[in-house]
Amino acid sequence: MNKNLSKLFIPFSTLIALFFIDAGIATEKHTENYEGEPTSTTLSTSLENQVERVAKFIVERKLNNLPVKMVLGAKNTECTRISDDSWIFFDMNSHDAQGRAHLQASFNDLSHLATIAKGIGHSLDQIVVDSSTFKFASWRSEHIQSFASMLTPGGEFVFSPFVESYGVAMVQFSDDEKSWNAIKNENTFPSDRIQVNFSIPYSVILAPEDLSLSEVQKTVEKYKVLRNFTHLRKEDFDPSMCGDCDEFDYKTSELGLGMIDIETLCNDEKLTLFIANDIKENNVIMKIRKEIHIPHVLSFFTPYFEKVTVDYDGPYPFTTNYDYQSIIYAKNPK
Repeated sequence: MNKNLSKLFIPFSTLIALFFIDAGIATEKHTENYEGEPTSTTLSTSLENQVERVAKFIVERKLNNLPVKMVLGAKNTECTRISDDSWIFFDMNSHDAQGRAHLQASFNDLSHLATIAKGIGHSLDQIVVDSSTFKFASWRSEHIQSFASMLTPGGEFVFSPFVESYGVAMVQFSDDEKSWNAIKNENTFPSDRIQVNFSIPYSVILAPEDLSLSEVQKTVEKYKVLRNFTHLRKEDFDPSMCGDCDEFDYKTSELGLGMIDIETLCNDEKLTLFIANDIKENNVIMKIRKEIHIPHVLSFFTPYFEKVTVDYDGPYPFTTNYDYQSIIYAKNPK
């Protein structure tokens, strides 16, 4: 047997069907959402057609000893961030029909995942969750098992449990051992599904972390650069309006900085206090991630992967707008 062919894990039935792709007709199937309640999801047979095309793409790359990867939560028009030809784009939004390999489906719908897993088999070298996508995940153990079934024996699932926390702005800093217990009690996560976010009670009082003055000053200097762009703030800007952004906000994001009001930015004393409190809050958030949230998330991956690790320093597999503080690698599906 050809050695290259022996590396393929595509189901034989899919290989036969690759060159017989017909138009799809929408059908309705019943699935369950993450809370276990029945929902109705429109699953077009065009998904099967997409899977067949993707399987053909996989076969061609495997025959040439080329890697195959899938990104969850990105459209195939993401050419500037994800330019590598090895990617399959998985997202519910519309893709370029004539563009790179793609699947228009929901990564929360078990019937969609089952259709894809059946069609491509253990063929992916890597599955990566796109930036700021994990917060939309509604996953139980069955979802993780489905993803694992799409990977090669040496494949890996990569994501960052990057989530928004609630109540941080209201936190006061002082010494109080009871505060940490209050956070733990507030974040009792369910055992049947992954909790994608965590909260800090508004009333909690947290002990201040030791701050490096050099770290604070270094960050302050980064923000001072932003003072050169205050003219980009539109006159009628209303910070109370959710989603109201202007050119100043875009420049702030471009420089990799957090949102800040002009008054604080232009006052040295206020800016230094802002940075110091921000670092304290980030330290608290990281402590919650490391000791409470990440162990909860990992518990859903260890049953299906031989090795699950957390990297607090490494780069993400492709360019993102976020400076990730934790990346989880689930390797070698069982």
